[in-house]
Amino acid sequence: MLKKLVFLIRQAGDRIRYMYENEFSSKIFYKENQSPVTDADYVSHEIIITGLQELTPDIPVLSEENYADHTDYNDFDKYWLIDPLDGTKEFINHNNEFTVNMALIEYGIPVLGLIYAPMYNTLYYSWNNSAWKEQNNIIEKIRVIDHDPPNIVVSRSHDNRLLDQYLQNINFNQIIRLGSSLKFCLVAEGKVQLYPRFGKTSIWDIAAGHAIIIASGGYMQSIQIDKRINYILSSSNFSVINPSFYASSKLIK
Repeated sequence: MLKKLVFLIRQAGDRIRYMYENEFSSKIFYKENQSPVTDADYVSHEIIITGLQELTPDIPVLSEENYADHTDYNDFDKYWLIDPLDGTKEFINHNNEFTVNMALIEYGIPVLGLIYAPMYNTLYYSWNNSAWKEQNNIIEKIRVIDHDPPNIVVSRSHDNRLLDQYLQNINFNQIIRLGSSLKFCLVAEGKVQLYPRFGKTSIWDIAAGHAIIIASGGYMQSIQIDKRINYILSSSNFSVINPSFYASSKLIK
């Protein structure tokens, strides 16, 4: 199954890469919340949805591009959670830092994750408490690496006053600015130790990264004490918005 999922995510990512390298084939639109979306988002969505329905017809698929179509989540104890193109702004700005994200959620827990960066031909994935990086036909197992003071990765496209305040009050070695879910991957492979995220993200933005972080020995925790990262879907109480969080090599106190 994992080999088939790897083939599927590469198929979607390679189609995005073709559209990225041939700008005429990708148009930009804006959703009601004014966030950008492109033809590439929709093409990737269709490839993944079709593939997962063939592979696992009994498991529902929730994607950034179809969640608004769902009205009943009562049967979603297990479901696929997809971001067909994470880092749409990076895609539009042509800095290569975009990914395709797939996660399997079981009873509110991301148990499998895949993140593919097509412009770097690099794939990260996790299963059964292990995580791997696949690049240029070389597969290596990855683990978090602790370092004090930590290297920190933050979003390239989102400035945030709370993040600035946080960074002013901690010791760190260096800061890397990066787009999309690649930030989770740097933590998982030990290149950085902390990814703090203040502000709005959605469950499909983080689920695959969450799975890979945990499988590599790291941690995902909510910054807000009264809130937790929640993937449990309910028709009566459903939100796709996450609390602020840390993805890190060790627990943050």
